[in-house]
Amino acid sequence: MNRRFLMSAAIAISTPLIASAQMTIYVDDDAPNDIGPNNPNLSDPLEDGTIDHPFDRINEAIDASANGDTVLIRAGTYLDSATINTDGKAITIRGEDGAANTIVDGFASPESIMVIDSGEGPATVIEGLTLQGGNDGTGGALEILGATTSPVIRDCVFRFNTTPVDGSAVNVTAPSTSLTARARFEDCVFENNTATGSAAGSNVDGTFAAIRTSPMLVRCTFRNNTAAAGAGFWATQSAGATLLDCVFETNDNVRDGTVYIVSSSNVEIRGSRFLRNTGNGGPAIYVENSSVLVSRCELLGNTSGNLGGAMLLDSCDVTVTNSTIIGNTALNDGGAVAIRDSGSCFFENCTITANFAADSIGGVFPVGAGNLATLLNTICIDNTSGTPSTTTNFGGTSNASVYATSYSIVPTADLPAGADVGDGNFVADPMFVSAPDPGMDGMWGTADDDYGDVRLMASLSPAIDAGDSVHYMGPLADLDSADRAQDDPDVLDTGLAIATPTIDIGAFEVQAGGPPPSCVGDFNGDGLINGADLATLLSVWGMCP
Repeated sequence: MNRRFLMSAAIAISTPLIASAQMTIYVDDDAPNDIGPNNPNLSDPLEDGTIDHPFDRINEAIDASANGDTVLIRAGTYLDSATINTDGKAITIRGEDGAANTIVDGFASPESIMVIDSGEGPATVIEGLTLQGGNDGTGGALEILGATTSPVIRDCVFRFNTTPVDGSAVNVTAPSTSLTARARFEDCVFENNTATGSAAGSNVDGTFAAIRTSPMLVRCTFRNNTAAAGAGFWATQSAGATLLDCVFETNDNVRDGTVYIVSSSNVEIRGSRFLRNTGNGGPAIYVENSSVLVSRCELLGNTSGNLGGAMLLDSCDVTVTNSTIIGNTALNDGGAVAIRDSGSCFFENCTITANFAADSIGGVFPVGAGNLATLLNTICIDNTSGTPSTTTNFGGTSNASVYATSYSIVPTADLPAGADVGDGNFVADPMFVSAPDPGMDGMWGTADDDYGDVRLMASLSPAIDAGDSVHYMGPLADLDSADRAQDDPDVLDTGLAIATPTIDIGAFEVQAGGPPPSCVGDFNGDGLINGADLATLLSVWGMCP
């Protein structure tokens, strides 16, 4: 298509063509002059991409575009068996009325709906589209390939896509390990995608597969996806990735891990929520032979058919900081977390409570020698198990070398002799604003779960100003994004600090004395004056510190 003609038709002027001018090229498969509405094979005979004569096919608009142009897709459902390819162009492809009204349907054709594979950078933008019905061997809806390919995908929905191998919705792959392949996904939704590979085979599948690349996912939601493993996100073969403020809920894994990180990968998970995911092990997060940071996250109500109700960690180095792990269940050991095969996990300022293991150790379970679980400034209490023992919160093996804890609310008296039990540990009611409760059905992992409010009651909780500020290495913000190292003047400092305020134990920091009760006598801040408030009062009855 002649670009000069496109420009003149679009703006109806006769001025000379400026090569760098940006254009909007329209796509609409049921425009008024279209002789075959919703049939890309029957088009407006005058179609030229202008507002009055839009193209039927997205690929036609891409072919007619140049760098800086926008391909604007009118509302409707687009059926075209040909894979859309951006052809290396720095263009924006946008659904005019957003993803809810702009649908590109692969109608189960045996190929990806869209491919970006020519080194496109962040000036190549896909936004406001729903990609559904894709069915390819890798990347059912979208494939992003190449050592430097780094587009931006924004406000898109990926649903009802399938694959037998890698990435039922998205596959991002580089030919070799590449830190410059940085595809960015913002505010996207991945739902009801299915990876069909065998759970026993070598294919992990994944809804979003990152292979040797370093994508960033920001404010993305994964829900109701199914895979052998990685029903949310899968990183492998030295992938580096960042998951920021994402939500993973009600995904089902035949094997392990809604987020599945393996093969020398390095992943950061920040500000994210894992809710009621299921799998055979570590249904929220599974890590093997990789390094992972989990910061300011919530792992709630996940259910494992084997080890690790929330996390299963194999031969890896993991840090979990300023996070909550609540109401998770394992049908074997480690209601919250299981660590095995020379795995190491450092829990810093976490709150681990109300988890359940049908066998043993409702809290954190290092399986045996060669593993290490370290607690610093962490609340690990009130976890339960089907075979109760004195070590149901933190234990599971007689190997003393697997335990290290300091400045934490955790039972330590029955850890094996020689365990690294440092200073500042104690057992007490942390005095949460409200305790977690599994609801009327008495089962965690169901819709009526109440994960409570595990913030600390200001001026009352023994966890306030009781942590170790000297060895704290986490973020300057707690799970609420509030400042760490805030002093509560009504509480005697019992922790460790040098020239800085003493931080609290647990995932939340009481701020400047904390908010006042909602009314006089409402000591726990739940909006009611009842027996719970009386119990709080009696628990601190006596002389003020």
